[in-house]
Amino acid sequence: MNDFWIMFYANFKTMFKTKSFFTVTIMIALAIAAIFNIDRLYQLIGIKEQHAPILVTASNQEVAINLQDFYSIGYVEGLNLQFVDSLEEAKKMITNTDEYEFILTIEDNEKSRISATLISETEQHIEVDAIQTFLNVYQNYMYVQKASLTADEYREMYASVNIATDFLRKEVKTGSYNTTNMIFVYAFIFIFYFSIILYTSQLANAIASEKSLRVMEIMISSISAKAYLFAKIFTTLALSLTQISIWILVFTLSIKTGSYERLTLLQDIALDELNITLVYLGILFYVVGFVLYGSLSCLVGSLMTNGEEASQAIFPIVALLLAALFIGMDGVMSPNSTLLQISSYIPFLTPITMFIRIVFVEIHYVAIILSISALCATTILAVFMTALVFRGGILLYAKGSFKNLKQALKI
Repeated sequence: MNDFWIMFYANFKTMFKTKSFFTVTIMIALAIAAIFNIDRLYQLIGIKEQHAPILVTASNQEVAINLQDFYSIGYVEGLNLQFVDSLEEAKKMITNTDEYEFILTIEDNEKSRISATLISETEQHIEVDAIQTFLNVYQNYMYVQKASLTADEYREMYASVNIATDFLRKEVKTGSYNTTNMIFVYAFIFIFYFSIILYTSQLANAIASEKSLRVMEIMISSISAKAYLFAKIFTTLALSLTQISIWILVFTLSIKTGSYERLTLLQDIALDELNITLVYLGILFYVVGFVLYGSLSCLVGSLMTNGEEASQAIFPIVALLLAALFIGMDGVMSPNSTLLQISSYIPFLTPITMFIRIVFVEIHYVAIILSISALCATTILAVFMTALVFRGGILLYAKGSFKNLKQALKI
């Protein structure tokens, strides 16, 4: 046990100081911080949006009053209009100050059809969709006025219809498809996939490279091969959890202190909506799944003669992870699919697929226990098999990769 902790500490210290670890950790942390501080970045870079008031003039007083009344209803959002008495006054305002950039002139004919002209001091691009929507709705409003409807009645007439959802099959959890759950699930899927792809390939390459340099022979003469193996697996696991913890800390701080009004989706995130049980299950699936794939990568690495062979040999492991990723991505939108249900009981796919089912579907606790038990049993078996092969594998240098498996078991 003492050998394990010595190797664990030495490996963790070495891997923590690597440029790759710092680069990936810092880049993703900065990306998270940037997303949740997008408003501040816009201000820092100096990007101007269409927040400057648009000066509006009308062909006659009646049209001007009607426009102002309609604008005050607030039916169309996203526009900042300022009404002025005449076009000449608007031109003076736009030329004498930098506060204004555009003038909108509106004319009305006898049939209540309106036409508009957008004027700017210099040639520049402006999005006219919001303006066109505003004028179209205003024109409809004027026609409705002839029917003697009030502004409130008009708003009620054009109000959006609320659509509730219900399910004939009640397995889907009510309210499970909220923004917080969706972001949590997608984050778990991608972190699980990319972390395990990255770290398991590193494990296989590191072991194969150390083996090719004959470093292994020196190491196992001082400590047991099992202690070395377990130290490798759990050091890498601890490093990945450290990395994820840093991202979660940045994410939490960014939500509480960030400025991201431009990203309306992120404003719906509410950490208090997140079920703490799901967090614990997510950690369980990640840790057990990491040990499962990590032990298999160590097994592959011990049988290869160099890092290049190891990179090619771990393709079956990558294929399993890809299968879990694609099934999981499809299963988020159809959690009752037969494919997702079956795959949730396949240990190599369970960490992603069963987790998705637990989040979105009402599952009996017996099914969850069976799935997790199968995953844990497979992981223990994989670790046991790797431990049996590892000592013999790292001492064999003959070509033939998996052909060395039988010989490794005999050593």
